[in-house]
Amino acid sequence: MAEIEEFCYKTVKKSKETKYVVIAILSHGVGEDVVEPTSSKVPKTKILDIIAKSPHLKDKPKILIVQACRSGKKEFDATEEIEEGFRNGRWRDILLCLSCEQGQQSKRNILTGTRYVKAFTEEFCEHAHEQDVLSMVKNVETRMRNFGNSNDQVPRYFHGPDFKKLYLHVPYEIEKKDKK
Repeated sequence: MAEIEEFCYKTVKKSKETKYVVIAILSHGVGEDVVEPTSSKVPKTKILDIIAKSPHLKDKPKILIVQACRSGKKEFDATEEIEEGFRNGRWRDILLCLSCEQGQQSKRNILTGTRYVKAFTEEFCEHAHEQDVLSMVKNVETRMRNFGNSNDQVPRYFHGPDFKKLYLHVPYEIEKKDKK
């Protein structure tokens, strides 16, 4: 958690040319919490609030990728709170990408890594030159369904009302239109 705060409040401040931010968390998870190396649990809602409140990231697209299980005993299912936070604009310009549905494990192979990271990187490597981020995130679900049992790990994503089309590499056609 301290690393995310430092990044959002100090590191980004030093960069005047930040156009968007991508934060990836690869960790263990239980329910809606991410487990830190110290074994303490941090709610995803708290992480989203830290990112959203950074004055240095105001009005810039923010992407949070969480590769972590969402299974185990749930003291509290924050899925509804997360959905409501995106609907009401609490996290208005954030895209949250989760590796699985509530109650699911995030599967991995000891040789090739996690299914989600594999599907995510394949999609972005193959299509970042022609598609926007949100379209590619939607396509990751299709890729995930190709890993055996199509329902044993289904990724989820949420985005705020102000998360606009974001291209990591501006396609030639769009670049050409903007110059006219």
